[in-house]
Amino acid sequence: MCIRNLTLAVAGLRLSVCLRATLVLLVVGGVLLLGVSHGAADVIAPTAAIGTPASFGSPTNLINGSGLSGVGDILTQTHQSTHLLGWLKDNVDPTNELVFLWLGGTADLTGLYAWQYEQAGCCNGRGVNTFDVSFSTDHGANYSAPISLSLDSSLVVPGDETVQTRAFPLQTGVTNVKFTNMTDFPALPNPGWQGLNEVRFEGTATDLPPFEPADGSIAVGSALTPRDFASDGSPLVFFTNYEAMPDDGTVDSVSVFFQASNNTFEVHQLRPTGNADEYQVVYSSGTIIPFGTADQIESFPFPDGPVDVLAGDIFGHYGRGIPYSSVGGTNADNAHPIFFPIEADAAPQLGDLLTISDVVGGSSRGAFPIRTDLSRDYAMAVNFLPVPEPSTAVLALAGLCALALAISSRRRLS
Repeated sequence: MCIRNLTLAVAGLRLSVCLRATLVLLVVGGVLLLGVSHGAADVIAPTAAIGTPASFGSPTNLINGSGLSGVGDILTQTHQSTHLLGWLKDNVDPTNELVFLWLGGTADLTGLYAWQYEQAGCCNGRGVNTFDVSFSTDHGANYSAPISLSLDSSLVVPGDETVQTRAFPLQTGVTNVKFTNMTDFPALPNPGWQGLNEVRFEGTATDLPPFEPADGSIAVGSALTPRDFASDGSPLVFFTNYEAMPDDGTVDSVSVFFQASNNTFEVHQLRPTGNADEYQVVYSSGTIIPFGTADQIESFPFPDGPVDVLAGDIFGHYGRGIPYSSVGGTNADNAHPIFFPIEADAAPQLGDLLTISDVVGGSSRGAFPIRTDLSRDYAMAVNFLPVPEPSTAVLALAGLCALALAISSRRRLS
């Protein structure tokens, strides 16, 4: 029972505290994080998880509490044995990676809490045995040298999988945690798959102020309004709405109407070459993971800062993470055919020459087939800031300088 409830707002972070000494609730980027105090640190959940596709369950199951018993301190809770409430790696996909993220904030971490993958009555050769953990403080652009950890195998007792605790040296300002090189238990029954049921970390999380586009920016693109689908069904889609930059200037970010999907996307800046329907890729953002409050416009800065644009440049995106409606659907006022399927190794690359239009498909590598039967409108726009016009005072000063220079020249001639 709470003795007293407090709600604090400090630098954009809402912190609700139940003064029972053990229960801490953090609202980070609109996501509720349940923490139980153990000394100076808390048990915290990342705000997103992505990684190798799952044959059963999904990476999101690892951070949303699905399958936990839900009674008392989270570290005393057990996890159900059904594979649909955890994550079991797709054994066909060669990728072996999980990434946990604090979107819109950072975390200081000192340890891992994990509930091993379990299938009732069998298969304790499955799960995660040994693995490497590395940390990023710049949203995945760079990772630290990996730390090797290991977990015990499943108990194979239905509904009775308990938490395992593993410590590691203090990591500060963390935005991403990556698990790689995950192995199973080859000496135990039915190995060959890697899986987990639930993951938490020991540490503290801090919210950062939401990003705002530069003052005076103009959203250039499609309407930032709801669509019928929160994200694409396939990652192998490239799309542009052909909305050209109205003038020279800069673009510092992309905005989407966020509908609670953390699927990723990339943004690509395309510049006309002067040949019919031909563009060159002059900027690629790298992976962007959308987050925020559902059913609101959210903006995400380009990792390298603002990019210069010229009048006539257009932007496109590759990936699943932007809401869309098919032609004739909700708010589909700017629908165009998509380019699909694009092979994974043929996504737009810096310097590529692409021939794209509503009637012509193909690129210099033949990797952009147009689908005139699939027209869509995506809720995405880039934030354009025109080159500022010289002020009247600056123009007047320039005129005075020119006049003074002319007078000085005449005097030297005389």
